Amino acid sequence: MLAITRIETGRTSKGETSPWPWTVNMEGAGHWFSTEDDARSFVFSRFKDGARSFDVGCFQINYKWHSSGFKSIDEMFDPDLNAAYAARFLRTLHDEFGDWSKAAGAYHSRTRQYADIYIARFDATRADLTAPSPSIDTGPLPILGRTLRQPLIGSGSGGLGSLVPTGAAANSSSLIAFN
Repeated sequence: MLAITRIETGRTSKGETSPWPWTVNMEGAGHWFSTEDDARSFVFSRFKDGARSFDVGCFQINYKWHSSGFKSIDEMFDPDLNAAYAARFLRTLHDEFGDWSKAAGAYHSRTRQYADIYIARFDATRADLTAPSPSIDTGPLPILGRTLRQPLIGSGSGGLGSLVPTGAAANSSSLIAFN
């Protein structure tokens, strides 16, 4: 997913590439806006003029082909909803092709020549993301001289938990009485 969004909307600042949610591709031209309102205003203006094939958001979801997956253009701009839709769509493509690279190519285009170009970019971007960084120690973490507590899986009193205080805690004056 990170490789896809970096390819689709990646912006590099100080050597770091990050996705940008207020990105629109209109008629083959990419536009990066400073704010969500600016991006939406641009799209709504073009929509009123008849535009229907445009891509929006971190994952550049195309309105013409995928708008039925959203309640509105506004929803398409929501980074969480945009990513969730892209993940579902990519998973469907992976189920069809059985390979993440081919799924990524189809995500971009079902036209083979465009898909192949995208696959090459996807594979290179994905390799960069998964390559170990020379500045990161990938060895085992040292054990600190203390016992690790595991409150959810460790042994306890054996009683069932409750959000309602019992015993002495139930009589505490710090609780608010309900009438």
